[in-house]
Amino acid sequence: MLFCRYPVRVLQYLFADKQQKTLNGFDMLRVLIVDDDENVRLFIGRLLRKKFNCTVFDAANGLEALSAIRDNEPELVFLDITMPLMDGIEALEAIRSEVKFKNLYVVMLTAVSDSKVVSKINELGVFDYILKPLSYSNTYERLKEIFEEIKKEQRERERLKREREAFIVKKMNTAENTKDKILIVDRDREFRSMLKAEMEKSYTVLESNNGADGLKIFFEEMPKIVCLGENLPLLKAKLFAQKIRSVSNNGDVTIFAIKEDTVLTEEEKNLYDLVIPKNGSSGFFKTPNNGSPETGDPE
Repeated sequence: MLFCRYPVRVLQYLFADKQQKTLNGFDMLRVLIVDDDENVRLFIGRLLRKKFNCTVFDAANGLEALSAIRDNEPELVFLDITMPLMDGIEALEAIRSEVKFKNLYVVMLTAVSDSKVVSKINELGVFDYILKPLSYSNTYERLKEIFEEIKKEQRERERLKREREAFIVKKMNTAENTKDKILIVDRDREFRSMLKAEMEKSYTVLESNNGADGLKIFFEEMPKIVCLGENLPLLKAKLFAQKIRSVSNNGDVTIFAIKEDTVLTEEEKNLYDLVIPKNGSSGFFKTPNNGSPETGDPE
């Protein structure tokens, strides 16, 4: 079976030979049959009404089909290729050009086997084919297969929709319960503990006593805020800050210098955003509504 998957607004349909019914309270399918042969329209229409309980509309050419689609908004279209005024390919191009009908199920009715025509139809997106000439048994079986495929695809689409919704809810819950990360790199253990105690209510606090391990933590955790002390072992604060700036976009990471002297040199101003005074950080950070740190005026 030649088959192109398109997520559509088509209704869930449960096929049964003796009894048809709807799923989830939806109405039966609205189907449009487009063919210049009245006998074909009557034949397929009779099958759809009697065996599948569909609401059926018809059109004799592509031009009439566009009006019928606009007026009746079918969920499924059976479309002949060779027709006067506007053929099936032209009609299909017009259908796909409308955003509202871009994902409409279309089944081609055709005896055409030209590879170029088939390729063009596939590019425009069709759900399936029914080959002419039509016979009762073959057409009935093909219709059963098509409705089964619609039902199967609808179920899969509903499953994916539920998964997407669950993922979004999980992501939102995670975002609400996840704190931004802050990395404190300073060789003074007592100072790190003091700053951590002050920050851990608002942030997930990461810490290191040397530059090398601190940079490793930075790449693993990608914190939004980094606080760098002076005279770090293994990797100096200046090189640490330069590395952060080289791999992050401006504004992605806020870098604080932990210093005894709260004045930044011109070179340091290009690396650090603000200073945390080493001689007294209590009350230095305040967390505003947007979750970004603010600094109080140091005493």
